Amino acid sequence: MIQIQDFLEKKQIPLIDLRPLAMYRHGHIPGAIHVSLDRIRKSPEVLPKRLIRLLPSEKSDSLRSVRMYCQDGGTITQTATSILKNHHRQSLSLSNGYLAYRDYVDSIFRKPFQLMVLRGLAGSGKTELLYALQAEGEQVIDLEKLAQHRGSVFGHLGMPPQPAKEQFQNNLADRIDKLDIQRRIWVEEETENIGRVGIPRPLLSKLHQAPVVCLNVSLLQRTQRLWETYKRFSTRDLQANVQKLSSRLDKAVIKQIMTVLEKRELKQAIGKLLLYYDQAYQHQFKSQSVWISLDMDKNSIICAAQKLRRKKFSA
Repeated sequence: MIQIQDFLEKKQIPLIDLRPLAMYRHGHIPGAIHVSLDRIRKSPEVLPKRLIRLLPSEKSDSLRSVRMYCQDGGTITQTATSILKNHHRQSLSLSNGYLAYRDYVDSIFRKPFQLMVLRGLAGSGKTELLYALQAEGEQVIDLEKLAQHRGSVFGHLGMPPQPAKEQFQNNLADRIDKLDIQRRIWVEEETENIGRVGIPRPLLSKLHQAPVVCLNVSLLQRTQRLWETYKRFSTRDLQANVQKLSSRLDKAVIKQIMTVLEKRELKQAIGKLLLYYDQAYQHQFKSQSVWISLDMDKNSIICAAQKLRRKKFSA
């Protein structure tokens, strides 16, 4: 058995998760293929065949060894190792299994690294600026892409199903692990939860202490950007999500929004919704100081990214 750091570094070797499927879906090491041992105990010859079938075709013919783990590095891993050995295949097993990986994930979030936060009201173009910064050579983490949710009650529309909370944390740790933590890392400002997944507390603490770049964007521009995002969705889908705000918005306001959506007057509906979201956003983040403010009505996304790339932050 090998330790977690060495285990993860051998990325060229296929990775197998031997735990029950429910545990795999709850959270697994990114890139792992699930191979249950439930059938293996009855038919030991199945394991090598399933490994070859589940691996990418270009690796199947040359498969000589695999990395694998169970929950704790115990009996299941030992059984799989024995089966592979009998079929003339090598295996690398993770010491202490998935539990060791979860400890490693926690250690990543606790490492010292400098986050830089993009703040802006809904429709400000934070995500576009994030990727413009990446194009300029800056390091970024797209939390909403990892969470597969944009953050609002409409945030799931057009997105794949969200990962389980633990899997989101694993994917996030994997992303951080690929970055140079000696350099700054840009993120969008987020609340504790993005949809139904939560940002780990150590990382959330870094977010709350990070320098903030505030994007000032006109209501007209924000409305247009949100219209471009949501115009493709049906009236039924949009109305169903407006109803989720019924506990937070006055019934009369909900009725007005539903009416204009029925007429497909989407920009008018967005304007009414922004009155609520703007107030909520400003209340949530009012306590954190701003490092730089950018007037995005006078700066293009690319121009703003270039300015931020040249701007040096000193604590």
